[in-house]
Amino acid sequence: MNGQPSACDHHSPPPAFCVEPEQVHWRPAQSAERFARKPHVIAWTCDCQPIVYEQLMAGGSYLIRRTDQSDHLNVVQLETAPTDRKEADALWRRIMSGTAV
Repeated sequence: MNGQPSACDHHSPPPAFCVEPEQVHWRPAQSAERFARKPHVIAWTCDCQPIVYEQLMAGGSYLIRRTDQSDHLNVVQLETAPTDRKEADALWRRIMSGTAV
């Protein structure tokens, strides 16, 4: 610190950037085995980044896939549990805003 109070040094509720992000329960990707048809991607982030997110829909269920491609030899895909559209949309917004990781 530079001796100046930070935005987090106060006695009122902290601003969003001072709060630890929600930890998403990620699990190994299984959507190919779980669904009869290939999941439909309804939202995504740029695959030019080391971490890519996709919001998927299949068989009336929604989930979010996280692909870590920072090590091109060992790409890791994780997913959330399937849920309804409302919950998936809310989680997507939290991930995109940085309040969930």
